[in-house]
Parts: sequence; C-alpha cells; structure tokens
Amino acid sequence: MIETADFEILLQRMEKHKFAIITGMSGIGKTEMAKLYWHLKKDGYNVGWNIKSNTDRDLKIAATGFIEKLDSMEIKVGNSQDGSLSNLLQNIRSEISKECRDRKRWNYLLIFDDAGAETKSAIEESFNPSTPGPSTSNISVILTTQQSFNQLQNKTVNLGGLSEKEVLKFWGIIEDGENEKNILELWEEMSHLPSALKCAKHYIKSKKRSIEVYLKGIKDKTQYKAMETRDAQILGISYDKTPVCAHVEYAKAMIEEISDKPVRFVLKTMGFLDSKAIPEFLLREILRQTSKIAKTCKTLMMKELVFI
Repeated sequence: MIETADFEILLQRMEKHKFAIITGMSGIGKTEMAKLYWHLKKDGYNVGWNIKSNTDRDLKIAATGFIEKLDSMEIKVGNSQDGSLSNLLQNIRSEISKECRDRKRWNYLLIFDDAGAETKSAIEESFNPSTPGPSTSNISVILTTQQSFNQLQNKTVNLGGLSEKEVLKFWGIIEDGENEKNILELWEEMSHLPSALKCAKHYIKSKKRSIEVYLKGIKDKTQYKAMETRDAQILGISYDKTPVCAHVEYAKAMIEEISDKPVRFVLKTMGFLDSKAIPEFLLREILRQTSKIAKTCKTLMMKELVFI
C-alpha cells in the first residue's frame, strides 16, 4: 500500500478527532489503509486490535476475543446485561478509558473492519468522541465500511481508488513492453481499484507477460475464471470477494439505497443495456444460456439485472 492523498486525509482526521471512517467499495483499499496507519503509528499505542465487524455476530465474536485479551492483561470488561451489541461496546469503552492504579491509561487503536448495516451505528454510538460517555482521549478508532455516514462527513475518508500519479508510483519500474499509456489503460480497466491492480501487477511482473495480454485475458470468460481463482490467493484472507464480484455487489448496494422503486428499475435496466456498466463476459454468459425470451428474462431476474 502506498501513501496516497486519501491517506493524508486519514492522518488529518485521526490527528483531529482520533476517530475516522474509511468508506468505499470492496477492493478499494480500506483495510489496507487502516493497516498502513497502524504500521506507521503503532509506536504511539500500547494496544492495537483489528475487529471484524460485518455482521452483529461477527462483531460480537471479535469483541469477545478482544475482551479475552484484555482479561489476560487484568483489564476486566463486564458482560452486557441485555446481551445487546451496543452495551457490549460501551462496556469496552468504559473499561479501557479508565486510569488504573498501577499505570497510566494505555493508548488503544481499534480498527472495526468492514462494518455492515447491522453494526455501523452501534460502533459509531459507542466510540464517536462526540457521543456522551467516558472520555475516549486514549482511544483511537478507525472504522472501515461500504456504508455511508451522511452526518459524519468531517470524520470520513471517501476512497475513490488510485489517481494517475499514484498508480504510476505504485507500478514502479516501467519494464520492456510497458509504458505509461498502457499502464493507465489497465488502471482504467481495473476501475482504479488497488486490489485489482495489485493482482494485475503480480501476474504481469511474475509471468513476464505484457499488459496487453492481461487485458485480453480479463475479457475472455474462460481465462477470467482462472484469473479470479488465482487473484483470491494473491489477495489473501483479507479479501473474501474478488474484484469483479465486489464491483457487482457494490453497484447493487448503491442502487438499493435509492428509495424510488421506478428509479431503481431504470438503473438496473440501464446496467443490462449498457455494455460498459457490466463486464462484457458477464453479458455473454447471461445471453448464451438460452435463446428463448422468457427463459432469458427469468435468468436476468435471478441475477437481479432486471425486475418485473
């Protein structure tokens, strides 16, 4: 992960608020940015903890693991009386904000990773320094999510992917068969996604293939399936979705946030009709499954590309 203009914004948010929300689509680099912050700033913290937060269950399991770690350090967190996630998080906040008799308060960095619709509000309510409760001056929080926080824009970092300058820096040495033009073409094709570009760079550099060969491969259905399997291994366990899957999921999530049903229908239909909106190989896969209009419509509805 390279230091980007977005990372500089994160540094500013954390310096001012000790609380920052990193938003953006899956694969855009939210988790990697949070990890980079920890890597550069860890000397300022006594404890750092990454807490998987996608669902209520995920967060409770991860928070319980954190509580067990605190217990091993003789920091006791009381159980939530009603079993609610909010109370559990508030108990953690209350306990780790205390100054112990035998030492000063420790400084904590908590990374709530991939917060979902179920969990984002509970995290924000429990750890936002602006909310009532025990002082959080020794607690820094980074929350990564695909969800929006319209009321907290001054604490949010909205990731848009790498810029032209950043992708050229990320690419490094330009070797034979490469030039700025085809690197930027790849950057556009990968929708500026750091995770997708990381996979592309790894393949191109390790296999000594050209960018043109890689671009041709991602447009071929049979080759792309193999590429997605390989990319999952390159990205590691931090990424449970490959870049194209992430693209489709994020686009669907954005559309579903629109309350006007006719507008949602138009947008989903446009996604099918506009070949640039959905990868070409997906369209070919959908259309080749059947030549009958009725079955084609059924297939499209199952894939949530059109609704009737």
